[in-house]
Amino acid sequence: MAAMVLTKAKIEKAVAAGVPAGKSHLMLWDANVTGLGVKVRPSGTCSWIYSYRPRGAGRSVAARTVTLGSWPSLALDTARAAAQVHMGAVVLGKDPAIDLRQERNREKRIVSACVAEFSAFMTRRRLVNAKTITSTLSRGLVPLAAREIAEITRADIVALVEKLEVAGKPGAAQDLRRHTGALLEWSVSKGYREFNPMAGLRRPRTSRADRLDNGRRLGRALSDGEVKAVWGTTAAASPFNGLVRLALLTGLRRGELAGLRWSDIGGDRITIHAERTKMGVQHEVPITSAMRAVLQAQPRTSNPLVFVSGRREGGTKLSGWSKLLSRLIAASSVRFTLHDCRRTVRTNLSRLGVAEDTAELCIGHVRRGLLGVYNKDRAWAARVAAFETLSNYVACNVSGFAPDGLHGLALVSSASSKGGAR
Repeated sequence: MAAMVLTKAKIEKAVAAGVPAGKSHLMLWDANVTGLGVKVRPSGTCSWIYSYRPRGAGRSVAARTVTLGSWPSLALDTARAAAQVHMGAVVLGKDPAIDLRQERNREKRIVSACVAEFSAFMTRRRLVNAKTITSTLSRGLVPLAAREIAEITRADIVALVEKLEVAGKPGAAQDLRRHTGALLEWSVSKGYREFNPMAGLRRPRTSRADRLDNGRRLGRALSDGEVKAVWGTTAAASPFNGLVRLALLTGLRRGELAGLRWSDIGGDRITIHAERTKMGVQHEVPITSAMRAVLQAQPRTSNPLVFVSGRREGGTKLSGWSKLLSRLIAASSVRFTLHDCRRTVRTNLSRLGVAEDTAELCIGHVRRGLLGVYNKDRAWAARVAAFETLSNYVACNVSGFAPDGLHGLALVSSASSKGGAR
């Protein structure tokens, strides 16, 4: 169609008339600004485009187009102004289409966009810690969020890590270092940068003070006296108290307990499905009478979760862990973390003579290497015996009988030899 002086009325008339039969679209070219046109589609939607040939290119070179926006969202005067900007760029020897493509690629490769894409990548692969890793990167890389990932240097990352260390957050610093390294390695595989600047980075040798601090951060197992004190302090019925007691009996992780649903509890076992476990493998815990007593003490609400806060109708998922644990520490005079309960279970299983392989399966660890490839026995009978022994051990301890570490060892040994598999 020949160029015409476009007006709003002319465009509306063309849209109302529709695209001629057999045509994929209708072009209305503007006589006032060379190269500016409206592309009308059969659906009635319209887009402003600017068509041009690069400076010095003859008609043998195909015209290139840049989409300016949709009509009527982008008014005629605004579209003409945008087209004139691109026209000026062409006169100066630039190529608007290539420039826009590079800008889009740049936006795609800025750190914040890469974190989002990396998060989607982890979610597709169903990484259990995808949300945690994304949160660490989103918060930790804020000062670099608007920069291209190809520009990020080792010094940039080290500066952020050291800032956390100086602030007394060594755990957060370690997480940021590790997860940023993974992000950069992924960006290399995507072609967003040539190499990973964190590759080969060695942490400084630890001092004696560092090792002492690391020992504290790595946690500990509670003594029998401490377990008794914590158990006694959690006697009052409350979701958090019940969660702590179940942690001391099962060795489940905090997230696994917080997300525990009534539907996860069967007749003889608690099932933590693969998508909720750290190892990505379904984990089953045999239910003992002590565990069942803790579970039965929890009120049933419309909420599917076992441990819920009662602040709202039906309850909500437990939160405010630091405050809840601080109160328990103050009341029991035992300083510990919830993960220390898991370490306590694992330690007590060894103290009670449970075979190492069985004890590892009891807390949901998976066999490594060739052992994991060829040994598919889940040692169910041995695990049942191990948790019964552990529950008896805890019961003797908290009731005032001094545990001697020998309760039920014959039962565990005989069950291990039978090797019940599931």
